[in-house]
Amino acid sequence: MLRYSIVALLVLLESVGGFLLSENRHVVASIKVENGGTFGVWHQVEYCPSSTYAVGYAIKVEQRLGSGDDTALNGITLICRTRNGTVSGGSVASGIGRFGSWYDPMYCSQGQVMMQFDLKVEQPLGSDGDDTSANDVMFRCDSFETRTGAASDLHAEGGTGWGDWSPAWSKACPEHSAICGIQTNVEPFLGSDGDDTSLNDVKFSCCDD
Repeated sequence: MLRYSIVALLVLLESVGGFLLSENRHVVASIKVENGGTFGVWHQVEYCPSSTYAVGYAIKVEQRLGSGDDTALNGITLICRTRNGTVSGGSVASGIGRFGSWYDPMYCSQGQVMMQFDLKVEQPLGSDGDDTSANDVMFRCDSFETRTGAASDLHAEGGTGWGDWSPAWSKACPEHSAICGIQTNVEPFLGSDGDDTSLNDVKFSCCDD
């Protein structure tokens, strides 16, 4: 099932090219994985509003087409709230592909924030294959102040089955920080004769303000 409030927001994001004005944030780290695709171009980093952090996310995915040109993962949106979860900071996204549908968001447990991620990517198949690049993403949630050892995995529905998860998760945001920003690498639409892949890679910023 699609959550229509999330879909409506992200239609607006796409209508302005996935661009939102970013507030100044105090970034203490940038986290990434090593298996990201390379077909796309990096879009601008987009941040949660000041004093809010990622506590949930949703993904935009084109499911398997059969005989068509598959693109799999097309977009990721972060859902932002204050650390205690009482004040919403809305949602933010970087570049977004044109294919697929948004799926229901998933949220960290109360009192936790997103601080680490893994990405599932299909490596290039060569001239005879249908490349999809990024297929799925998942996160880990933990306390903002300390890494308690009680981290929980967060895996939203909708991801597709091609490719492999990175051999290692990203580094975790340092203690007293959490994911606050997103930057995506998205391949522009290639037209009817091209092999589209849409979202290829992603980086996340960690903030402590």
